[in-house]
Amino acid sequence: MQQNYFSANRSSFTDKIKSFDYPLFFLVLLLGIISFFSMYSTEGGVFNYYTQNHIYRFCTFFIFFILLSFLNIQFWYQSSYIFYFVVLLLLLSVDIFGVTASGSKRWINIFFFNLQPSELMKTVLLLFLARYYSTIPSRDVSSIKNMIVPIFIIFIPVSLIATQPDLGTSMLVAFGGFALIWLAGFRLKYFIIGSILSICLLPIAISFLKAYQKSRILT
Repeated sequence: MQQNYFSANRSSFTDKIKSFDYPLFFLVLLLGIISFFSMYSTEGGVFNYYTQNHIYRFCTFFIFFILLSFLNIQFWYQSSYIFYFVVLLLLLSVDIFGVTASGSKRWINIFFFNLQPSELMKTVLLLFLARYYSTIPSRDVSSIKNMIVPIFIIFIPVSLIATQPDLGTSMLVAFGGFALIWLAGFRLKYFIIGSILSICLLPIAISFLKAYQKSRILT
């Protein structure tokens, strides 16, 4: 019995190695190597603090990337809602415990590094929506009642991130969420109508932005 258990584990691990996404692995590694040289160049060809720090961080999280890829997809499915609400709590706590830098409060100090919850939200929002839409028949994706939860789930983190202020990241989170809604089968005509309405309301939205944000848009 014990022999069969270890044999099954070895077989499962071998299957995961064979099904590993090697093109993605090498593309991420290539981007990392390019980024090393970019950082090295910005520091005037000197292997200084920012280049070293960038390399340490990339190597650490690249290892995490490999290890997490071996987790069963059911783990991500079952934990997606929990991850979303945990990161949402972290976003809420930024206002209380956050670290301020350059006029923005976006980070939480966790021992030896500063965590930016808005970056985690880019991923956990997609996990949440993917699980949500997996339970809805494709014919019902465009119904109004099935749009209430996704809009609410996107609106809360986007609002919190925008008030940090971090307009760029909030827009990326919103774009990722709406892109997944579209991929889930939401009707294109509704996106077109929504885009037209958004463009019409853009001048009003811009009036609420800070001076440096308006300057970036104009530039």
